[in-house]
Amino acid sequence: MKTMKSTSKKFFDVSIAGHQTKGDPATLAWNKNQKLLQGLGDNTLNCLCIPQAPPQLSVRRKNTRYFPARWPNTNLLHHPGCHYYSSYQKKNLNDDTKPAVSELDDGGLRVHLLTSLQVAGAQKKVVIATDPVTRTGVQKRQERAKDRHVFNLLWEQAGLTSFSGAKAQKLTWFLIAQRLMHAAGEMVISKSGEKLSDYLLIAGPNSSRNLQEHNSRVLDLPERRYFIVGQLKSVTVRDDQGKPNALLPLRDAIDGIKLNVSRKKFNKYARRWPLLEKATEMSGHVLVFACITPKKTFGTGTDRWFEVTQLCLLPVSGHYIPVESSYELTFAEYLIKEKRDFGKPIASQNNGAVRPDFVLYDTAPVTFVEVWGMDTPDYRERREEKVKYYTDNQLSLLEWDAQANMSLPDLPQSVK
Repeated sequence: MKTMKSTSKKFFDVSIAGHQTKGDPATLAWNKNQKLLQGLGDNTLNCLCIPQAPPQLSVRRKNTRYFPARWPNTNLLHHPGCHYYSSYQKKNLNDDTKPAVSELDDGGLRVHLLTSLQVAGAQKKVVIATDPVTRTGVQKRQERAKDRHVFNLLWEQAGLTSFSGAKAQKLTWFLIAQRLMHAAGEMVISKSGEKLSDYLLIAGPNSSRNLQEHNSRVLDLPERRYFIVGQLKSVTVRDDQGKPNALLPLRDAIDGIKLNVSRKKFNKYARRWPLLEKATEMSGHVLVFACITPKKTFGTGTDRWFEVTQLCLLPVSGHYIPVESSYELTFAEYLIKEKRDFGKPIASQNNGAVRPDFVLYDTAPVTFVEVWGMDTPDYRERREEKVKYYTDNQLSLLEWDAQANMSLPDLPQSVK
């Protein structure tokens, strides 16, 4: 598999026993740090991605060289733009189970998909396995990533789950499409080294020449399923003389492509989640990530028709930050209005003990944010567990009980 440097995240400077230096192990400066890292004690290697609260790093030895590595359970303490940040952690899986997602040394991800992209009856591609194999005599069970988690990981890998305060770039779908292309190229989905970008269509502005070229390259290889990502222009499809199917209501089309979706399934899915309608009412957006299967050409035209076989919808704020409730949407817009530096940890199959709703990165130490929006017995029990976790680990916590008090809480002072 060809090594590719991550384009979405970067190595920040590190502090080695109080000495600041470049943090990228591939630089010449890192070669000079080898002696400093030998026998390095605790609390002497820190990542400077958040200068006012630098998270600790550990030291990993490979052959005769020393490299920095993420300290256990500190993944959310790094800035979302940092190489060591992630919303997911290694779970305590059984010895006979391998995780659905693992990190690569170059900052990319190895993702084992639950959805097969092979079309029934198509000739299978012969590949040479490049994944490491542990010869223990016992075959390990491989966890698989569901489509929604793949979408969330893609969004995070593209750097779209954070807002950098006053320095934040104004995002357009054109810019987002470029980020998604790069991020999908950092997600390896097969033993032969195929990337998610080899199967991902992006519905975006027709004025984007490199986006058109990307989609054309993906479509050049027939007899397979694809993923498609885009913005919805409506969260419902209207009844059309009782026809069971309709075109997927994308805001941007891909030339020569028609996407057929079951009207009943789409509307049923959308109605289950009232937040989708709420997002569009509150200046947000609704995004779609779908698996599509090729169909025979309809009519006399030259369009290629696909059937939407699996569908994921993602509500986001006006700045494209993912949200999971109307209260989260309100709070995200509040943080954006106040120009705060924050991130939104995404849901995945590898989340750790807790997953906060937001994390403020412009405080010292960083502040975890919980937006409480329900009052059921199970919810209260989980709330108590999470608060105890923050307390036991001496983590700073900001809470908003949205049901009990609709007034937004005062934010901790920014140190930037």
